Amino acid sequence: MQSLEFKGLCLSAVKNCVNSCNNIFCRSLYYFQLGKTYKRFEKIIQSELSFENAYKANPLNYKALYQMATTCVFRKHYDISFDYFTDIFKILQVDTSSLNAFLISIKRIPPIELQYVSKSLYQLCIIETKQEHIDYNYLHSLLKLLSLTADVVKKGENMILSSYFEPRYIEMLVQDLSNSALAAKKIIPHN
Repeated sequence: MQSLEFKGLCLSAVKNCVNSCNNIFCRSLYYFQLGKTYKRFEKIIQSELSFENAYKANPLNYKALYQMATTCVFRKHYDISFDYFTDIFKILQVDTSSLNAFLISIKRIPPIELQYVSKSLYQLCIIETKQEHIDYNYLHSLLKLLSLTADVVKKGENMILSSYFEPRYIEMLVQDLSNSALAAKKIIPHN
């Protein structure tokens, strides 16, 4: 177990980095790291504020927006979280309007962005199951998008993955994406 002094020093170091940074992208990164640090030490309110500051500093910081969205899901602010998750798709330039447009989009994005697409789709499934009147067509379309994401990686159709990453990493990513799809299927109530 770490001492309280160590925890305080860690947070102080990250805060000093944030305060001394003039570059908005670096500032956003520092706020994001500060949010992760606060979250690790279970300082929930401070972590939420840090993620919000990270997103305000750089509105393209989809990781900070994802943290804000999951907080909204936790607090049962489903309308806000829905908007945040759809904004993540816009930031990542992933078109979810049709299967073909989605396939084109996910074949050209980096692996970390693929993971956030998958995690966001999963969270949208959770949000939909919490609605009073569940739209099963929408829910099944989300599941289809989740499955397509895993299939694209499995078949080696993502240009970045197939060009730059080792098969071992790709296998781990396929497993992660497949698990998201399976978990989403389990939360769907039967209609």
